[in-house]
Amino acid sequence: MFAGAIAGTVASAVTNPLDVAKTLLNTQEKQVVESLTSRTYLSGMGVALTMIYKERGMAGFAYGMRARVVYQMPSTAICWSIYELFKHLLKTKEATSSALPLPVVSPAAISSRTDNSAPSITEHRTHKN
Repeated sequence: MFAGAIAGTVASAVTNPLDVAKTLLNTQEKQVVESLTSRTYLSGMGVALTMIYKERGMAGFAYGMRARVVYQMPSTAICWSIYELFKHLLKTKEATSSALPLPVVSPAAISSRTDNSAPSITEHRTHKN
C-alpha cells in the first residue's frame, strides 16, 4: 500500500504541469485570454504551456499540485493494493486447484511425421507436474 501511495504521489507530481495546461485549455474564457495575449483562443498544449510560463513562471506549473497529490495518493494506493490482492488470490487458487493433466506430444512423434497432420491420440502422453 505504501509503494502504491508513493507511486501515485510521484506520478501526479510529474504530470502536474500537463494537468495545469489541460485545465487552462478546458476552462479558457474569451475575455481572459484576450486580456493576456493577442489570441482569442488557446489551441494546443505548446501554446498553453508557453502561456503558463509567461504568466506565472515555473511556479505556475506547480499550481494545484497539493490537491492533486492528496487526491491521487490514496487512490493509487487502493488501486494497487486491490490488484495485488486479487493477483495473490488467483495465484493461490490456481496452485491449489486440481487441473487436468495436459497432453504432451513426444518429440519423436513430431520429428517422424512427413505430413502436417496432428498426431493421433495414441501418440499423446500425459504431462504430470
